[in-house]
Amino acid sequence: MAILKGMKLLRQVALVSLVGAVVTLAICAPIYYMWRMEGIVCSLVLCGVATLAIHLHASCKVIPWQVSFFSREAYRRGIPMLQLGLGYIVAGVFGQGAEYVIRTLILHFGELADVGLYTSGYTLAVSYANIVFVAFEADYFPRLAAVQHDARRMNQAVNQQTEVGVLLMAPMLTLFVLAMPIIVPLLFSMKFVAAVPMAICASFYMFFKALTLPTAYLALAKGDSRMFMLTELVYDVFIAVAIPLAFKWWGLEGAGWALSVAGLLDALMIHSVYAVRYGYRFDWRKMKLYGLQFLCLGVAVATALHENGWMKLLTAAVVVVSVAVSFCMLKKTRLKSYLN
Repeated sequence: MAILKGMKLLRQVALVSLVGAVVTLAICAPIYYMWRMEGIVCSLVLCGVATLAIHLHASCKVIPWQVSFFSREAYRRGIPMLQLGLGYIVAGVFGQGAEYVIRTLILHFGELADVGLYTSGYTLAVSYANIVFVAFEADYFPRLAAVQHDARRMNQAVNQQTEVGVLLMAPMLTLFVLAMPIIVPLLFSMKFVAAVPMAICASFYMFFKALTLPTAYLALAKGDSRMFMLTELVYDVFIAVAIPLAFKWWGLEGAGWALSVAGLLDALMIHSVYAVRYGYRFDWRKMKLYGLQFLCLGVAVATALHENGWMKLLTAAVVVVSVAVSFCMLKKTRLKSYLN
């Protein structure tokens, strides 16, 4: 997959992902039907092998495999990549550790049901919206890595990606806030409706992430795994403390607000540290646009937290405004090429 992304063969990336999803379904469905829970391990292994075969077939057609497993030169040249990969893995361990601590403390301060509601709220607010960022990664990271030695082009790439991220994420979030009461019963059940306020309060987190993620990739593009791990560690320590305490004092809504505050502080930290370390410069000319979209999201959240049915009309109006602003900006600028 890294080869396909690095060669900017985005159509092949999408095709391979689609084929992998279909094959996974074809493998899992009959195994679960015949063996139920006992088939989980078998299906995981078979799906892993099938996914490997699909990606290997696609990548070897682009760049044939000509390196020996026992090539000392290949290992020597690959050490920097291994170091970067190790840093990325360790940062992931930090994140998983923070989530484990959060769930443990929520269980300590509340009940097992609260852990389930927190998890579902986090999934609604963060995991589903991450689809947009996953789609960006395929094109953005190789492009950023190619220009990371040129400060002007690096800043241009990061700021362009930030603008596109906000223009796509903000309307999605406002619509998400409006449709939350409908989405939850469809994806989960009525038992999880209690997680809706938390997910609504946490929607600001994804807005701040749209401002932060393009900049956060600078450490990876420059191979600075230590800085990437350090910033991730600081963020993970903060959420591991803030979210459980917010839950203890204000319940699930407090946990949602804590997540949004964590997103804001992470944005301030990343932009400040990377400005000093890498010479990154934020494009302040776009602040009016970002401020307008943030205002739309803020109004949507404020009205969604009220049970008055008439307030939903205001939320719907804000969704229309957010979508119209994003559509007009993407249409006016060359950034619309990102959508092609």
